[in-house]
Amino acid sequence: MNVTIDGTFILTVTEIKTGCFDRDTVVITSDPDRPQGIEIERVSPTCYGYKDGYIKISKIQGGAPPILYSFNGGPYSSINSWTNLSGSNNIIRIKDANGCELTLDNIVLIEPPLVTVNVGNDTLIHLGDTVIIEPEISIPDDQVSVITYSSDYDFINCSGCFHITVYPNQTTTYTVEVKDKNGCSDKDSKKIIVQKGVNIFIPNIFTPNGDGNNDKVFISTNDKEIKHILSFQIYDRWGEKVFEAKNFQPNDPNNGWDGNLKGQKCNPAVYVYWTEIELFDGTRMTLKGDVTLMR
Repeated sequence: MNVTIDGTFILTVTEIKTGCFDRDTVVITSDPDRPQGIEIERVSPTCYGYKDGYIKISKIQGGAPPILYSFNGGPYSSINSWTNLSGSNNIIRIKDANGCELTLDNIVLIEPPLVTVNVGNDTLIHLGDTVIIEPEISIPDDQVSVITYSSDYDFINCSGCFHITVYPNQTTTYTVEVKDKNGCSDKDSKKIIVQKGVNIFIPNIFTPNGDGNNDKVFISTNDKEIKHILSFQIYDRWGEKVFEAKNFQPNDPNNGWDGNLKGQKCNPAVYVYWTEIELFDGTRMTLKGDVTLMR
């Protein structure tokens, strides 16, 4: 039998058949000079997966020198500190010159949580659209010490924001970097691809007969990338200008042609139009085509 505490122990032996018995008493006392009063210094790793933790026996009382140490089942030696440790559960065995041993178990170095940030997949938008960048962060918000945003072209002054709204006028890559209170960090990027092709509709036939249906030819669109129409001009087959409007928004019939020139109805015919459009990024586009006036 193994005894691990001080005390008086009585051993009784009985002969079952006869009932005869005998007993003896043993007093066990600990060696007052055994290794004891252990103090341990420990520092867990800084970040997930790092090996910068350490453990040190900073104080020990008693024990006949030399005192030897075994770390996690390794050989005994005089080394009493261990570095380059990751998150782990460790065991230290201590032995003095008299063979007295002491085991210290459950010496835990805590593995910090992994810091990750994810801003999602690349996004395709039309010029004029907005995008909310709201990163997914693996640690609680109160554990985030720094969160920063950067991009190819824009200066983003929003340190500490957990989401931002951006208005890119060209294809742009946005990067988010997150750091926790220990300085552990991660970053992720997403590309916002800006489509600049505009969807313009100008009818090829209109019937200005006053019935309220298709009475004017004007510029329509459902795209947000158009800032405004710089000019919209219509000419007859001889090159005479019959209509012009400048600096207006699309989808407005008031800036369309009603088939009249100087108060007189124009003859049914094929007319040529020319328009210049400015997009929100400053790009200018020119469109040409023809429209048939029918009565």
